[in-house]
Amino acid sequence: MCYVQLFQKRGWLPALYLFAFSGVMQAALITVTPTVTPEGSLYEYDYSIINNSGDDMPVLDIAVAPGTVILDLTAAPGFEDAYDPVLGLVSFLENTSVFVPTAISGFIFESPLAPGATTFDATLLDANFNVSTVGGPTVGPVAASTPEPGYFPLLAVGVPVFLFLKRRSGKSIQSVNPGSGGL
Repeated sequence: MCYVQLFQKRGWLPALYLFAFSGVMQAALITVTPTVTPEGSLYEYDYSIINNSGDDMPVLDIAVAPGTVILDLTAAPGFEDAYDPVLGLVSFLENTSVFVPTAISGFIFESPLAPGATTFDATLLDANFNVSTVGGPTVGPVAASTPEPGYFPLLAVGVPVFLFLKRRSGKSIQSVNPGSGGL
């Protein structure tokens, strides 16, 4: 039953509930399990993918840091692989095989970036050719985060500088004699 029909028959609350939680329910049915192995200065990322959604999953995207160096990108037999460095997406696509309810391994690449928390997005296609996307957490190469400066150290440095500049600008204005024609 589509959201519009549910809304017309039962009101807005069941339709809203189904819409809000349908992706959450399906996301638990897609599993992307990484195995990360350090290899010298690189990390090998090897993913095992399970599709228990009951729908076809033609594309699976794993988010990586944009501009990340990805080496030796390989897909399992029957699948294709692609990498978009601008969007920061490593994609695995069905070709002659499909993602099924049993684990499929062999989705591999290498990167100099250490593993960190990231996400995946799966594109699903149901029997009526309706497209939906679901996502979930996984691990992938992410850029080291640059720590933001703390608020109080900034304040401790900024306030005295501000007061010094204010005091200095106040003295220069006071030293000008209004009747002398200066400025």
